[in-house]
Amino acid sequence: MAVPQTKLEMGEVATIWLDYKPLNALHPQLLSSLFENLQRAHQNPTCKAIVVTGGNNNFSPGFDINQFKKQSGSGGGGLDSKI
Repeated sequence: MAVPQTKLEMGEVATIWLDYKPLNALHPQLLSSLFENLQRAHQNPTCKAIVVTGGNNNFSPGFDINQFKKQSGSGGGGLDSKI
């Protein structure tokens, strides 16, 4: 199974690639990686803009619906404790 992650290319325009085959569904791990890379880009004084794009010829269809099936005990369907 693919590991949900993002990849950062830093420059004056930073590019963050979603990488979670096959469709880049928004899994909690992908969202966490996205947030970390957004912070890295934002903290770089040479970065003037950030582009978020999808790898694998897809942007993202939205949340990973399999995560809604997991129960966290807090009523959030498993998503609230991971992001």
